[in-house]
Amino acid sequence: MKTRKMLIAVLVLVFPFIVSIIACGSSGPPAIGDVVVARSVDADSKPVDTTSTFGPSEKIYISVQVKDLVVGSVVQIQYKLNGVLVEKSDITADQAGSGYYGFSLTPSDLGHASGTYNAEVYLDGMLAKTVTYSVEGGKAGIIDVVLSSGLDANNSPLLDKVTSYGVNDTFYFTVQVNNVAASSELKFVIEYAGNDTYKANSFEDTMIIKEAGPGQYTYSLDPPTDGSGHATGNYTIQVYLDGEPFGSPIPFSVQ
Repeated sequence: MKTRKMLIAVLVLVFPFIVSIIACGSSGPPAIGDVVVARSVDADSKPVDTTSTFGPSEKIYISVQVKDLVVGSVVQIQYKLNGVLVEKSDITADQAGSGYYGFSLTPSDLGHASGTYNAEVYLDGMLAKTVTYSVEGGKAGIIDVVLSSGLDANNSPLLDKVTSYGVNDTFYFTVQVNNVAASSELKFVIEYAGNDTYKANSFEDTMIIKEAGPGQYTYSLDPPTDGSGHATGNYTIQVYLDGEPFGSPIPFSVQ
């Protein structure tokens, strides 16, 4: 594990929960009508208590009016924080007609990261509507650490979570922070749980946060340049913010 590189991106990880209601009948081409952000939706997925501002611990609902869908139509929402994709969720129509689809985002234990979000609504791959909302306040510190398999075209981590890598894979560790101070230090400690032959694969590295506020910092680790690959076995990664550990070491493996 000799080659290292550091990438910085802004990201928040959220967990979608989807419900959908749709009425039968069709009279025109499929379309997206009103898109509304709210604190809740009713039994028909229509918005209740509309708002554009949330606290970090609130569930965020988005009600999407759909018109004249056909079976197989796909409605997708892409959530972006400060322009960077952080989550996406979709519903495929199982019956034709019009009505409402409801989407919701549940905060992690430490809450949503603060900032301005755009929710882009796509119909069959085409952008139809965009709505904006914000999350204000929240605890300062690390919110989550996610292990992923790569980066997308915008150098943002792919929206997957992994627990194992191949011997020639690059490891990606993304750390979501909220309301941290500039010049704070992130430390990454990776430990190999195999025999002493591979103890050289255990090491630590640091990264300095350059801008105050919410964001995400991605640390990536390439396989050795000599072609030998990462050592197989079990590993852990522990992340520290200004010397304070975030939770317990996170296990992963190389196979």
